[in-house]
Amino acid sequence: MDLTQSYLNRLRRNKALYFLYAWTPSFIYMAVIFYLSSLSYPPIPQKAPDYLLHTIEYFLLGILLLRSFSMGTTPIHRGAWYLLTLWTTTLYGISDEIHQFFVPHREFSVHDIAADFVGGVLAVGIFCLVSFLKTRLFKK
Repeated sequence: MDLTQSYLNRLRRNKALYFLYAWTPSFIYMAVIFYLSSLSYPPIPQKAPDYLLHTIEYFLLGILLLRSFSMGTTPIHRGAWYLLTLWTTTLYGISDEIHQFFVPHREFSVHDIAADFVGGVLAVGIFCLVSFLKTRLFKK
């Protein structure tokens, strides 16, 4: 057993600390998205299409959520991680657009919600692909 695994096993015994370890990156990233959405003029590159930025932004959120769900203390099926990630990513995208509706110089966009969903789908797809390759290529 390596040092990292030993550390995680000790951390799992303290459910509160393990919860923080698993979910803090996701919550911080969601707070950053909320903060950027609250700005009338967010500091984003103007040359990139908005749908591409949303897809990348929610792809990263999807990856973090997959990490958090996969580290849960309650054993759930891997397929549930994927559904929970897509559900959470999409709902957070919808809430983000509703939030932007009330910010001056920002607007609600169904296209952005679709791009958020695509980002979540890409995160799940790439996560599945990497998991599949790990089991097939590095099988002992």
